[in-house]
Amino acid sequence: MTVFVGAVSIGVFAWIAYVVFGGLRIPEHLRRVLTEVVEWDLPELVEGRSGFARSGALRLWYEGLDPKAPEEGTVLLLMSMGGGALM
Repeated sequence: MTVFVGAVSIGVFAWIAYVVFGGLRIPEHLRRVLTEVVEWDLPELVEGRSGFARSGALRLWYEGLDPKAPEEGTVLLLMSMGGGALM
């Protein structure tokens, strides 16, 4: 048992030493790509009206989008007991 604990301890210390002193090296071209992607501006994800609907202590976020084409019908979405039906 003590041999197993000693082997595991040596493995853990070796892994920590590798991470602290060596670690993985990211190639320079990947480092430039990562830096460029991080500096990009974020796109606007919320395009419509947004707000919160409250029901007691529950607060739901919503986004209202105006249709790009005229409405042609109605979609009824029924949700109950964890199941759904689209009609």
